[in-house]
Amino acid sequence: MSKIIKGLHDTGRRIGWRQTNLAVIKRYEEQHPAGVNVYIQRGGPLNDYPITYAVHYGANIVIINYILNIMVTVHKYSNVYSENVKNGMVTSLFDLNDAAWRKTTLPQIKAIYDKEIERKKHLDILNSWNGIHQEIPLYYAIWGEARLEVVEFLCTNMGIENVLHWRDEYGWTLLHYIVKWNRPHLIGYILHILGEDFAEIRNHKGRMPYEYAEMHNKVQCLKLLMNPDQTVKKYVESIASKTETETTGGL
Repeated sequence: MSKIIKGLHDTGRRIGWRQTNLAVIKRYEEQHPAGVNVYIQRGGPLNDYPITYAVHYGANIVIINYILNIMVTVHKYSNVYSENVKNGMVTSLFDLNDAAWRKTTLPQIKAIYDKEIERKKHLDILNSWNGIHQEIPLYYAIWGEARLEVVEFLCTNMGIENVLHWRDEYGWTLLHYIVKWNRPHLIGYILHILGEDFAEIRNHKGRMPYEYAEMHNKVQCLKLLMNPDQTVKKYVESIASKTETETTGGL
């Protein structure tokens, strides 16, 4: 007997989506109390949308296209969102696919964020804990090695104070995780917006971020943390250079 998925929010034990055909998807859709609205409902182990399950667990492209078409035609997601998902970018702000985060552009994140705000105006989505790790979107972005511009957008829109005060159950700051996951491209920005003293915050074990860089041989992270003033200076200079280039058109 084939091991198909048992619902639209099912992981399929990692193989079910690959063995499921479109007829099964349509049947689950028809049987669900929400009908086509099921595609904009979070649920299941990932606590995310059906499209996230379909993409992450390797559903047939016919199924992915079907779900995206409903999201665009019925729920008014943008065609940009749909095409970007097909091109391997994230499906939601709580996507656990690191490869997708690395590909994801700022327009895709804006498209997802704008749609979340449109649908749930009362919900502060960027400060909401969700997804498989029950964390905020910024956590998933850092884990997935998102581009600097994506992280800058998330930080700005969730509020710098919220970034500053975020801690996990072990007292880790986001900078601890930036070092743990070896994301040196984010250090200059984080120190710029939160201050150099942010690098000296200790977790519940009494350890600062640089200590994890030493312990786990994160050489580039350690170098940046040992020279915070120069790290911030280089970040500010890079932003000024980028702004000048955009203003002059590269002339």
